[in-house]
Amino acid sequence: MVTSKVDEKAAKMKSGIPGLDEITGGGYPAGGIHIISGPPGSGKSLLGLHFLVEGARNGETGIYISLEETEANIRKSMVGFGLDELAGDNQDRVMIIDLTNMRETTDKMNWEALRGSLRGDAIERAVVSFRSLQDFLTNIFKIHTPKRIVVDSIVAIGLSYDKPNEMREDLFCFCAFLRREGVTSLLITESDDEGGLHTRFNSEGFVGDSFIAMGLENVKGELRRSITVRKMRFTDHDTAQRPVLLGKGGITVKADAGMF
Repeated sequence: MVTSKVDEKAAKMKSGIPGLDEITGGGYPAGGIHIISGPPGSGKSLLGLHFLVEGARNGETGIYISLEETEANIRKSMVGFGLDELAGDNQDRVMIIDLTNMRETTDKMNWEALRGSLRGDAIERAVVSFRSLQDFLTNIFKIHTPKRIVVDSIVAIGLSYDKPNEMREDLFCFCAFLRREGVTSLLITESDDEGGLHTRFNSEGFVGDSFIAMGLENVKGELRRSITVRKMRFTDHDTAQRPVLLGKGGITVKADAGMF
């Protein structure tokens, strides 16, 4: 059967989070770029892990690019919330690439072997740039064919740029690269507000097919987590701020509940 362009756009990748797929009409648009924003502690990284675990359960390979947390800590988080149990026998399909460790311990020759296209001082200058990450993933894709990718976080990359315009241009090119590869990508960023709306560089939301804001707000002395789908192309999505609960099994979105 021939698949039309409309059908391709409407194809969805499930998030693996109870309630989130309900308010997004079935998950993230396949092959798209999805920006996840929020303050520290709002559950952004856990949301990314859910996405990869859901893929693993269905036999899909996913890659988690970590620029801030070690692989050991990420694995502990998976165990702590029971995501390892959800992945079952397919845990090896959740590939965690710890670039924080590489930046601390890898010498120039190893970086050259990994990326192949940078030489000498260029490696030092571009070790955390979007262009070097693209080079790195290009080599990874020659070996693996992931369906899902999480980058946590693009803030760690963006802060290495001296010129904001150069950062935005490289981010745009990086997103175009991911779309060409056909992977469904979650790019995690930080917000400067409790509601997750004001991203660090004020431009991340424009490059994404989706923009999901995760909140951690103080309500009468109690911290409450929330999620709001601010933007999602090709989707008739819910736009209300919905409560988020964290516990055994990870994240649950209360799709039918209001915040207050």
